[in-house]
Amino acid sequence: MSGGKATSPWLSVFVLGILAGAYIGFGGLLSTTVTFDLVAQVGIGLTKFLAGSAFSLGLMLVVIAAAELFTDNNLLVSSVMTRNVTFGTMVERRVHGVRCQLYRIDYSGIDLLLLGALEDWQRSAGVCCC
Repeated sequence: MSGGKATSPWLSVFVLGILAGAYIGFGGLLSTTVTFDLVAQVGIGLTKFLAGSAFSLGLMLVVIAAAELFTDNNLLVSSVMTRNVTFGTMVERRVHGVRCQLYRIDYSGIDLLLLGALEDWQRSAGVCCC
């Protein structure tokens, strides 16, 4: 990753992140649709191959559109090591990314859902974490 993506405006990074999620979701949906009832006709091996091929279309869309994935942020470390990006820029990107992710988790309520599931499991297993 060069310094170009690391210093791009936040609105652009946000939109590219949403597009990357949509492309990956499209690949997953296509993979599920292609292989829904295919095992009975062609067997498990070819079905898995077709599922992987269909899903990789989503990854190709991410690469072609230069969308923003989590793995791109992991590559910022190598950009810091080659001095294409400053350490401060990397930390700033990470902090903003974590804030956005925490906001999404809090807004969706999934954290409360997971805590409820954990408490149900603890009750059923007889485990007490007091």
